[in-house]
Amino acid sequence: MGLFRQLFVWWENATPGTLLTTMFSGTPVGADGFGNRYYQTKDGARRWVIYSGTVEASRVPPDWHGWLHHTFENPPTEEPLAPKPWEAAHPKPDRDFRCLSSRRKPLEGRKASAGHGRLRGLAARLNSTRLILMSAGWGQTSK
Repeated sequence: MGLFRQLFVWWENATPGTLLTTMFSGTPVGADGFGNRYYQTKDGARRWVIYSGTVEASRVPPDWHGWLHHTFENPPTEEPLAPKPWEAAHPKPDRDFRCLSSRRKPLEGRKASAGHGRLRGLAARLNSTRLILMSAGWGQTSK
């Protein structure tokens, strides 16, 4: 399972292609406080990050983000970005990162329906809307 996860589960670590590129043409530039390691090619044309943990772009601090996107020529290890007085510190990433939809709890009193639950709800809303419109005089044919 370990080799399979390494080959196909890209959101937990670097892919084999990234690891090979790092091994053969990557020059280490530095690391941030979260354990992410930053690399570039010898000519400086390509820059990339190997995350410590889940691959999530919000885990890159602003100074390293600017360096990765060629906004800053020198990495923050050589030329640190001076923080503004109004800036807050970059938050430590959540190690148990999950999609927000997986954190949702079922609504109180709602039954789990077996298939087509949304369609049934839509049909019920359409029927109630039609009844309201008909009681207001809409949709009736004139003689």
